[in-house]
Amino acid sequence: MRSKVLVFSLLIVLLFAIEVSDSDFSVPCGCVEEVTKQEEQVLGQQFQGTKEEIAAPEGEVSLLVNTYARQLTVYEDGEEYYTFPVAVGESDSRTPVGEWRIVEKVDMWEGTPFGDKWMRLNAVGGSYGIHGTNRPGSIGYATSNGCVRMFNQDVNLLYSWVEVGTKVKVVGPREYVQLTYPIQPGEVSMEVMSFQEKIREYGFDPGDANRRFREDTKQAVKELKYLYGLDRDALADGNVFYILGIR
Repeated sequence: MRSKVLVFSLLIVLLFAIEVSDSDFSVPCGCVEEVTKQEEQVLGQQFQGTKEEIAAPEGEVSLLVNTYARQLTVYEDGEEYYTFPVAVGESDSRTPVGEWRIVEKVDMWEGTPFGDKWMRLNAVGGSYGIHGTNRPGSIGYATSNGCVRMFNQDVNLLYSWVEVGTKVKVVGPREYVQLTYPIQPGEVSMEVMSFQEKIREYGFDPGDANRRFREDTKQAVKELKYLYGLDRDALADGNVFYILGIR
């Protein structure tokens, strides 16, 4: 009889081990891209956001969203001030990489999927923002449609620190871009962002690297051309590419 009980117990242990090994469950910020709603409920009971009292930064605030680490870091006058855990876009709907600005702040009503607060970004390609969530267990994962999710307690704190116009830089995976000339004013593309980053390396200010060839980028190109005795227009042509070492 005891041998039968022992065999039955071993069978139960084996089945449990198989079930666990087939699970997608992982700790936040691991290599797993997504988390199920059931797992979110478990995690949401464990993590609810910042509990400590944090004084508001007194200097100029800017934000860095690191989609690799699933973290949002607040900077005060260029110095790291505080870091929050966040959720970011899934692999097929990534949070857009670039330098953006907060262009709208909305105090949300209770019970929305966006939690307590919404801060819209001027990102290209859709409607993206930083907001709270009704799925706290998703924080620490790549599980959104591209927005940056925060614990509601954290987003309330951040909301009080930022203003419309606050700079938000997003870093993360990006596809390789082969730059080809000309790049023209008015163009909106990843090529423009790569060009903006390149011309900045040479000491010219194209404004935010936001994929938009607008006034700041036009002025940077004109200044470069003037410095090298070229036609002072805003077209990023072959001469500009040559000067910037773009091959």
